[in-house]
Amino acid sequence: MFFRILAAGMVLLGIGRAPLSIAQQPRFSAEEVRRAADYSRSQKQVSLIVWQDGQILREEHRGDAPAMHHIRSISKPLWALAVLAVADSRGRNIDSPASEVFGEWKSVAGKSKITVRQLLDHTSGLASGNHLHRSTVLHAGTAALKEPLHHAPGKAFEYGAANYEILGEWIRRTEGAPATEPERSLQRFVIVRLGAAPAVLRRDRSGTPYIAAGMNLRAPDLLRVGRLYLDGGRAGLFSVIPSASLQDALRGSSANPIFGAGVWSNANATKPDAQIRPIESLLSLPPEQVDWSRIALSSAAPPDMMTLLGSSGQRVYIIPSMRAVIVRLGDPADFSDEIFWNLLRADQFKRAKGVDRSGKNGPA
Repeated sequence: MFFRILAAGMVLLGIGRAPLSIAQQPRFSAEEVRRAADYSRSQKQVSLIVWQDGQILREEHRGDAPAMHHIRSISKPLWALAVLAVADSRGRNIDSPASEVFGEWKSVAGKSKITVRQLLDHTSGLASGNHLHRSTVLHAGTAALKEPLHHAPGKAFEYGAANYEILGEWIRRTEGAPATEPERSLQRFVIVRLGAAPAVLRRDRSGTPYIAAGMNLRAPDLLRVGRLYLDGGRAGLFSVIPSASLQDALRGSSANPIFGAGVWSNANATKPDAQIRPIESLLSLPPEQVDWSRIALSSAAPPDMMTLLGSSGQRVYIIPSMRAVIVRLGDPADFSDEIFWNLLRADQFKRAKGVDRSGKNGPA
């Protein structure tokens, strides 16, 4: 009940509408982290790690030790990193037509023009293909290639399974891997270089891994992923992705400027007309019903925050201006980014703006 009241109060108060400048950013306080962790735990948390500037401020796991967890759509940015690494190693441009690899698309109107970037950004125009993960589908990647076009390539953002299942097939064909083994590139280029435990992958009837939402990883390994984004594509001594290539892939599209290569941006948070909405609630809506140029994940989080997002409260928050990464995994519940971030930055807003969370001194 407390957190529901808090959520309503934050909407009324507009807390966090003006994130602090980089020069003003303090470290998370122990009390802020404790409050956010208490809330996260109340929403069926499995793991939480709060890391800032080389130090773990809090780490907790159900059962006291990190375990493999289904990270759902956080699978997408991991596979996007594999796509970028393969493109770099093979000298391919993500703005080139995917039909260079998919010969069956070369003579198909519309599909022949779809680029690898558009697949990464869900702007290919293809149908979402969410049925591709049903047990009746033998091979999700080859089935996805047959999905119909709903829109001209590049004109609309339609989130779903099809684009990333196709990217798994793009990796396989580009690398010349066996039909069921696109994960060789994932493990070689990403997982091993991160120093992470091998990913556990869910598979379709053919034995091929599901790309869009089939990965299991531990929270500490996701912290390594977050730090890779923070460090411009580097993981320790390894350059997993050239920094320029990574930044280019994350830039978003005209159809959805806050999503690029599997990563969500909070850049709209500072806009006066920003709409703070749970991203998951928008993904099944028709493209014409969502104005992504106004959507933000949280008004309280810094606008430079990047988020790896999976349903049921799977999150990796990456905040360059605070030199911070937060990993939060959980079972299905009612987890709210807005509540979590207002708790995590409550004292910072008090110090910077004189905000009283009781509402007495807050903005109308």
